[in-house]
Amino acid sequence: MPGQSSTFSHDIQVSFVEAYTPAAPQIVSPAKGTTLAYAFFMTDVDCTITVTCLGGNSQAIVIKGGVPYPFAVKNITAVTGGAIVYILHNGKQP
Repeated sequence: MPGQSSTFSHDIQVSFVEAYTPAAPQIVSPAKGTTLAYAFFMTDVDCTITVTCLGGNSQAIVIKGGVPYPFAVKNITAVTGGAIVYILHNGKQP
């Protein structure tokens, strides 16, 4: 997709970091109250998080707490161990 990678790479520098409760169907920004096209994520502790990637596949990922992950996701459905999930985004809507 010409031009999309440039736009996407600018989204790594995010404007919002928000605590988020995993839910379905798509991520809604608690601060803006809008559905997001995608967001990045991190948690406060090591855990497993289940996400739907921007490409559409669902995946459980073992992650380290406190590390922002550059995976664009459109849904976060579950997290283990009572971890707090944070979404990182620029408010981009679908």
